[in-house]
Amino acid sequence: MTDLIPLRHNNQILARDLHFFIDAKRQFANWINERIENYDFIENQDYIIELVYTKGRPRKEYYVTLDMAKELCMVENNEKGRQARRYFIECEKRLKNLEKEQMQKLAFRQSLGYKSQLAQQKLKYENEIKALKYDLEHKNELSFKRRLSNEELLELRKILARDYNILCMKEWEFSLFAEKIGKNEVFEAILKRLENKLYYYKNYDDIEKFYSKHPFFKKQF
Repeated sequence: MTDLIPLRHNNQILARDLHFFIDAKRQFANWINERIENYDFIENQDYIIELVYTKGRPRKEYYVTLDMAKELCMVENNEKGRQARRYFIECEKRLKNLEKEQMQKLAFRQSLGYKSQLAQQKLKYENEIKALKYDLEHKNELSFKRRLSNEELLELRKILARDYNILCMKEWEFSLFAEKIGKNEVFEAILKRLENKLYYYKNYDDIEKFYSKHPFFKKQF
């Protein structure tokens, strides 16, 4: 069906276009005011009014909803009115189909976005796994192929403490550590010292940075 009466902004119909198409006999202003009064149409719900300023007096233009337009056509009770009403029903169907199509497109775009997000997460996890494998291989290389430097040993201690809650100590360090604790200290004190040492390597960079700025504080680790 061709566009008998154009749909305006927000899918509304200009009442003056409808008045002309259905060949209403009364003058437009009288016709629309009578229809509004007799059929209880509500402003800003069934229709809106806009003032159009020309060279003379401002002219009122009525923009009506599709439902109001259908009712105006029905009460006109002539062939043109019935034709316009069928046209508006067809317009409603097209608008509903268009809305459904837009919702489907929106859902499709959202699903693409969700799939993209999943792909990004998958890539992130794969990269993390690759990095972990590299770390493990690198640690194995350091452990079994050559002797660790002091810097590498420190880095290994930090990684083991931070990522695995493992305290790495040389044998002589452990002996010295145990000697400092003393034979008469209770188990809780020993455990506390070990926890402090673990905390130290977990937060090595921050702690050393603090002590470098405040050397007058005595280290507790």
